[in-house]
Amino acid sequence: MNMRWVAAVLMGALTIAATAPAAAELSQDDLRLLGLMYRNRFVPAAQAEGADPALKAAADEVGAVGRGAEPADRYKAMIKAMALLNLGGWDEAREVATVLDMRVPAKLYQPGARIPVQVAPVYDFHEHLSQHYMVYITLVRADGSGVSKAKPVHFHELEATTIELRIPESAEAGEYRVTYTLAPHADDAEPILSAFRTIFVVEDLETRLAALEQIKETYEGKHAHHASERHGLAANTVDWFLSMYERGQNEDVLGAHTGHPIFMHSMTVDVGMAIERMDFPNELALAEALAEGLAKGEDPLKDRRGDMRLAYLSPADGALVPFRIFVPDGYDPDKTYPFVIALHGRGSYENRFMDRYQGLYKKNAQDRGYIVVSVNGRGPYGGYRGDSGQD
Repeated sequence: MNMRWVAAVLMGALTIAATAPAAAELSQDDLRLLGLMYRNRFVPAAQAEGADPALKAAADEVGAVGRGAEPADRYKAMIKAMALLNLGGWDEAREVATVLDMRVPAKLYQPGARIPVQVAPVYDFHEHLSQHYMVYITLVRADGSGVSKAKPVHFHELEATTIELRIPESAEAGEYRVTYTLAPHADDAEPILSAFRTIFVVEDLETRLAALEQIKETYEGKHAHHASERHGLAANTVDWFLSMYERGQNEDVLGAHTGHPIFMHSMTVDVGMAIERMDFPNELALAEALAEGLAKGEDPLKDRRGDMRLAYLSPADGALVPFRIFVPDGYDPDKTYPFVIALHGRGSYENRFMDRYQGLYKKNAQDRGYIVVSVNGRGPYGGYRGDSGQD
């Protein structure tokens, strides 16, 4: 494949996924998404004929607060409206569900690791609670089967706390969910909110990353000085993967709509908007294969087909920018092919078109014989402006 041609068309761009805000913070992205949810879902429901008067009253409260209000006040008004819509009412228990957040400090773990799960209010909450509440934290596989449990925590006031959850030594590599259940402190109480954050277990991660670094250094010492553009693309991809896996050990690397307060996150999950940044346990193999090919002086992209996540070096600011490309089986570099570029919208990354819509973008590319690329617009709300626009 002529990667110069691909790279010239592809510039679209983000280097790094957003970083999760610390507990007890509300970000502008939180308010931006909440505002979209409010306008697109709540307002039509409140304006519908025969709508519950409580919905109309909540809409009036949001209007009274206004866009110039403090972030916490805007959040309180809009999240109350969304709770009325999603939880069927508003009382102390539902308010607590919108105030407490749950976070994990990293995305990647190894078997036997301990996860200090953080539970804290997203804004200062000093009101007296009429009842006590329990938070239950568990670790489950992606299929829902249980793995381990933390000791339940009892809240009589909403304050930050850390709950330790352990990953068993026997845990296999793959996707796991740190589940969060909030319920009143009462016998047989029904949960108020059940939600989760996703983590990944990657076996021998530190060893594999160290080996990858060493292989990359071998390539740089022997072959980088006479590298082709495809060699450069492969090398940039390895560098990007290394940075992402190193970050994943130290922070919750966020994907599309995965970094918002847990009540908001539960809503994005319910409607299929939340997409993880990448398949960490499996995608490391691509970086390893590319690095090994480079170290041998080979062109590791020459014969690759299917869905690949690669990264280029942006001429705008020198940033490493990921993208997804699908090359159909049977691709012949001596022929020309239709080339489709997919530009994601707000709140998303290069994954959207490749991982959603029942896989139709990739299926159509395979069946009809064209190349499809999904770019990254430098952040979920980059809007293809600034450096992204130059790309």
